[in-house]
Parts: sequence; structure tokens; C-alpha cells
Amino acid sequence: MTGTIDNVDHTMVPVHNLDESARKMRQLGFTLTPKSVHKGLGTANRCIMLAEQNYVEIIAIDSIDAPQPPFAKSLQNREGTYAVALASENAAAAVVAFRKNGMIVNDPFTFSRMATTSNGETEVSFTVIMIDPNELPQGMMFICQHHSREKLFTDDVKSHLNGALGIHSITAIVSDLDVAADSYGKLFGWDRIARSEDFLTVSTEKTSLIFMTENYFISQYGAIYQPPTLPCFCVLSFSVASRLHTREFLLNAEIPFTEGLDGQLRIAPQEGCGDIIEFI
Repeated sequence: MTGTIDNVDHTMVPVHNLDESARKMRQLGFTLTPKSVHKGLGTANRCIMLAEQNYVEIIAIDSIDAPQPPFAKSLQNREGTYAVALASENAAAAVVAFRKNGMIVNDPFTFSRMATTSNGETEVSFTVIMIDPNELPQGMMFICQHHSREKLFTDDVKSHLNGALGIHSITAIVSDLDVAADSYGKLFGWDRIARSEDFLTVSTEKTSLIFMTENYFISQYGAIYQPPTLPCFCVLSFSVASRLHTREFLLNAEIPFTEGLDGQLRIAPQEGCGDIIEFI
């Protein structure tokens, strides 16, 4: 690894109806933050904050008067993961490292906004580095450095009835594994890439990024999901404290699920926010 990416920070999951999506995720046993409106941007979010210091941002268009957000076109095709934010504690150093590897990235951009938390309104700030989309044709990614993480990861929102602790992995279907290997080798470092004929795994400190061929994906997940376009992030996998506890929760809540060959608990996309939800 380049030493400038620590982990996956969060996933951005656009949805059509924020309230309905929040209801579905609460039914699956997730605790969500209060709704935060992004003034001037025309969007709003609710987040699933996790004990392992990553999170899922469920985001929707909140005003038709503001300019269309970048995810608007993707949302015309599907709900579900649109982008993955990678965590860094030193955005400036990341830019130097990426450019040294020949990658095209923007200069770091620092901004602040108000967020609604369980403790009320608070100002949070971030530094973001956008990666040229041509560098990562398998899916949008950017770098995110938090400057007020403690304001967002409060104890009351990190506990979940389903036992979720963190984002274990994010899986995408791609059409060309060779291109994916070259792209993510430059971004993460070749020592973090594991390649087989049918899939590619990129390892960070806590979360793996998995890229599969379509045929291999079908062999692993069956007909549970058929994406409208490729490439496509389509599985969000969560590590849990006890899979037995999670299984009992889903049964008691009458949530339909299937089980993978290794005992993974899988929720169909229509039960959540457009992605397969998997508990590992």
C-alpha cells in the first residue's frame, strides 16, 4: 500500500426516498443518524455509523431547486452503492504519492458543513481528493480525511440490533479484471492485490474491495441480483459480533434471508437500499 490510504471510510448509497430507505434499514437492525440536510447542495443523508470507524451514507435528492448532484444519473438506473470513500489521515501526502505513481488526482479540497447528530447541530469538516474517473473505470472512489470524526462516531449511533461492527467488504462486478488489477495496484500498492482467474481482492486495514467477473458473481450469489449496468458495486458485507445473534434477530424480525456456502446471511436488494446486504 502507498501508506496514505488507511481503510474504507464510507460508502455513498443514493436512494429515491430517504425516509423509506431509513425505515428499511432500521427494520434490518441498523441504527441511523438523524436526517442531515446539505444546505445549498440539494441533498440530505442519514448514516449508519459503525464501531470499526467506517460508515454507510444513505443519501437522496432533497430539493429540485439545487443543481443535480453527481449521483443523479446513476440513480436513474438503480439505487445502491455509487461511490466508495477511502480513509486517509494525510490527504496532502496522498496526493504526492498518487501523482508519483502516475495517477491523475485533484488537489485536496477542505470544506465544512453542518451535520445533525443525536446531540443536535454541529459543524464537521473534511478534506477530499477526487480521483480522475478514467483512473478507476470500475467505480467511483475518492479520498476522505476527517477533521471532526469524534463528532460523528458517538456511542449512541454505533450500536446496532443486528450486531453489525463494520464494513467487512464491498463487492463489485466488472467486465475486465486486468484493468481493475492495474488500476488498484497503482492506487493501493501491488502488495495489497490478490488475483485469481475470476476475482480480485484489494485489502485495506479492515475492509476488502472485491471485484468479480459476472459469471463468478452469479456462481456465488445465484439469481439474487442482476445489475442493470456494469461495472457495478452491488454487495455490502458487514462484520458482526455474532452471526448466530444476527440470524436470530433476522428470524425474529421476519426478515427473509438466504445463507451462503460459508454461512453468510444475505438480504436481497429490495429489502434494503439496492445492494445485497451480507452479514459475515
